Amino acid sequence: MRDKVELCDFRIDINNKHFFCHKFLLIATSDYFKVMFNGHLNESQSDHVELKGFESSSIGVESM
Repeated sequence: MRDKVELCDFRIDINNKHFFCHKFLLIATSDYFKVMFNGHLNESQSDHVELKGFESSSIGVESM
């Protein structure tokens, strides 16, 4: 499903590389994203987030 960008509802940006994904999978598998989407953070109202201090090659987002 992630191969079809139009079906994705969230984007993670890391060093100008875009990872399209599904919020429900992020919430189900990550306490970090669960807090982000269910809390009062600005990201809970956004369709994307930029993660700083990471290398895109070290993130396992592509395998989700």
